[in-house]
Amino acid sequence: MKEAKATVGCEHDHGTVRQARLTLDGPPIPLGQMVRLAAVVFVLTLALVALPLLVRAYFDVYSMQLVLAALLWLGLTVAGALVTLVLSFHALLRRRVALRTAIGVSIGLTLLASIAVYFVTVMIQLRVPSWSALDSSEPQTLLYGISSSLADAIPLTAAWTGLFFFPAVLRAHAERTAALRQALAEAELLRLRSHLEPHFMLNTMNAISGMLVDEPAQARELLGHLGDLFRDANRTEEWRPLDDEIAWLRRYASIYELRFPDQLTISWEVDRALGTREVPALLIQPLIENALQHGALRVKHGKVHVKVESMGSAVCVSVENDGPALGERRAGGQGIELVERRLALHFPAGGATLSFEREESGTAGAGRTRAQVTLPERPRT
Repeated sequence: MKEAKATVGCEHDHGTVRQARLTLDGPPIPLGQMVRLAAVVFVLTLALVALPLLVRAYFDVYSMQLVLAALLWLGLTVAGALVTLVLSFHALLRRRVALRTAIGVSIGLTLLASIAVYFVTVMIQLRVPSWSALDSSEPQTLLYGISSSLADAIPLTAAWTGLFFFPAVLRAHAERTAALRQALAEAELLRLRSHLEPHFMLNTMNAISGMLVDEPAQARELLGHLGDLFRDANRTEEWRPLDDEIAWLRRYASIYELRFPDQLTISWEVDRALGTREVPALLIQPLIENALQHGALRVKHGKVHVKVESMGSAVCVSVENDGPALGERRAGGQGIELVERRLALHFPAGGATLSFEREESGTAGAGRTRAQVTLPERPRT
C-alpha cells in the first residue's frame, strides 16, 4: 500500500508559473496498521468488560458461565463492528474517497453492523437460555430487543471509532500537512526558477552575441558559465550544502562581472567551516540579483560584498551593495517575496529572518544597502 505523498505540477507561460497542482495519493493509514489497531481495540474492549465481571464472579455475584456467555456475545458484537469498520474504511480510501466522507460512511456502517450483530446475539440468547447473558427481568419483546441493541451499540461504536479513527485522522492530517508543505516548497522553487530564467537568459545571450566578434574568448567563457549555471539550477533538490550553493552563486555573479567588467566588483567572505551545512537551494539568489540590478549597477564602479558567517547555531548570509535605496516594492517584483515565502515554508517553527539596513552617504542617492538572512539548522522531518 502506498504511503500518502504529494506531487506538484506547474504550467508555464513565457517563463511565469500560471498554475500549481497538488495531488495526494494513497490512504492515510495502511491496511496492516488498521488490522493491528482493530485487534488492540478488540482486546481492550473485552478486557475492560471482563475485569468487573470476573470480580463479581469471584464473589459469586455472577456465575462463571454467565461471565463466559457475556464475553462470548460481546466478543462477537465487537468483532463484527470492527471488521465492518476496517473493511469499509479501507475500501472507501482505496476508491480515493475524501477522508471525512470515508470516516462518516464507515462509522454509519459500523453502527448498523453493531445493531445487527447485537440484535442477532440477543435473539440467539432468547432461544438458547443456557448460554444467555440477558437479565431475566428484561422484557422479551422485539421492540425491546431493537431498542436495547441501539442503546448499547451507540456508545460502543463511539468508543471504537474514537480509539480507531483518532490516530488515523491525526496521522492523515500530519502527512497531508507535510506533503502540502513539501509541494508548496517545490512550487516556490519552480517559481523562482521561472523568475530567474527568461530575462536573465535573454540579457546574457545578448551580451554574448555582442562579444562574439571583438571578444570571442570572453564570449565562450560567458557561455560556459551560463551552461553550468542553468544545469545546476535545474537540479531537483530543495536543500543542498552551503559550499554547493556558494559555488552556484559565484557562477551567477561571474556572469555579471564578465558583462560589466569596468562597472562592477563582487567580493566574497565565506566561513569554510560552514560548507557542509544544508541551506534551501537558490534562496540567496534573489538577494544578489536585487543588489546587482537595483543597486551596484546603477552607480559607477558599484560594489557588492557577500558575507557568510555563523551566528550561534545559525548561518548568517549578508549581501551588501552600493547604490540607491530599495524604495517601495515594484509591482510584479517577486524576488524578495519569494525569499520570505520560502523561509516560512522551510522553517515552519520560525527562527529564520530576513532584514534590510541602509546607510546613507552625503551624496544624494548614494549609500550602501545590506540585506541579511539568518538560517537556523534544517528542521528534522
